[in-house]
Amino acid sequence: MEATQTTSPENETADQRDIRLNKDVAAFSYVWIMSVIVFASRRDSPYIQYHAKQACILFILSIPVAMIPFFGRYLVFLVLAGMLLGFINAANGRREELPFVGKLATGEMKPKDIWNQAKPYIDKLMHIFGQIFKKPEHADKKKDAPAADAKPAPAQASPAQPAAPAAPVIGMPEPPAAPPASPLDNSAPKP
Repeated sequence: MEATQTTSPENETADQRDIRLNKDVAAFSYVWIMSVIVFASRRDSPYIQYHAKQACILFILSIPVAMIPFFGRYLVFLVLAGMLLGFINAANGRREELPFVGKLATGEMKPKDIWNQAKPYIDKLMHIFGQIFKKPEHADKKKDAPAADAKPAPAQASPAQPAAPAAPVIGMPEPPAAPPASPLDNSAPKP
């Protein structure tokens, strides 16, 4: 028993034919680095190019996101969710834009526009993290008062007075005296 098609191959438009023949390759483009390979190799299909552009943006985005300490591993899940959503859309023959990425792929938005939209949220997050990780201030210590364990700065000798020799440290042995000049040493001054 054959499956019935909604449109017969004789009545389908060029767009429908492109989707029917290339939806598997378009879906495959969402497999991480394969997006670059598919984008470069299949220039003949507008459907593949549409999905491969979105997939390339997700691939490029996944690299720096994965390098972010701690939160990067959670942000990678957002990128993977975008890849999964794009894969499902492409495999089902739908040409739907992914959030943020779709507008970049079609050229409707520039990265600067997305940054301007995301900046207020990033600023709020930075403020929250600043509050969480700031150093606590103690009521008994003032910022302007010197610390109790701080040592006073040594007094500077005036140019007219030679500096006094350093006092020996208790418990430390005296450094050995310089050895007398050897008669074989040519660098010693001769009388």
